[in-house]
Amino acid sequence: MIDYDTVQSALHTWVSGRTGLTTIWARQNGARPVGDFATLDLRIGGDARDWAVTEDNPTPSAGQEIQHVSKGLRKGVLTVQIFGGAVVGSTQPSALLDNLKASLPLPSVRDALSAAKIGVYGFGQVLDLSAIIQSSDIESRASMEINMNLVSEILEYGTYISIVDATNEIADPDTSVTIDGGV
Repeated sequence: MIDYDTVQSALHTWVSGRTGLTTIWARQNGARPVGDFATLDLRIGGDARDWAVTEDNPTPSAGQEIQHVSKGLRKGVLTVQIFGGAVVGSTQPSALLDNLKASLPLPSVRDALSAAKIGVYGFGQVLDLSAIIQSSDIESRASMEINMNLVSEILEYGTYISIVDATNEIADPDTSVTIDGGV
């Protein structure tokens, strides 16, 4: 399963840190933030590409000597919208989104996204969505989609031994029997 808390935290930190704006998740109940702000809308879906691996449990206990791990990739699209700011210049929403895009190769950004198991592989065009509000003011707005792969992992513990069929009796109670292998 995707660690949504970690993914959302990493994306929020990236956008708010690089734009310098109050950043909220879209479709929340509440008042519009005061001043300039950014919204994030993460959609996850598409074809799942899952595979399973079985490996030794690094901290085994009886009945949990191995771990079965189902891993997969999920496609994600993050829509970032910026509201407010200058109509022209380096603080206009489209410039802030372009700077966000340009920050991806920086080690601090790449490492933080990678630690959250996020792999960004593309950006949509920055769209200027500036509009007239209250019939006289222009609000600068811009939007951009960010395409990414997210890693999903689900873990289940198991054992090497599924069935033991005892056919003889152990006469000496101080004797222990070790069974290796099996499926």
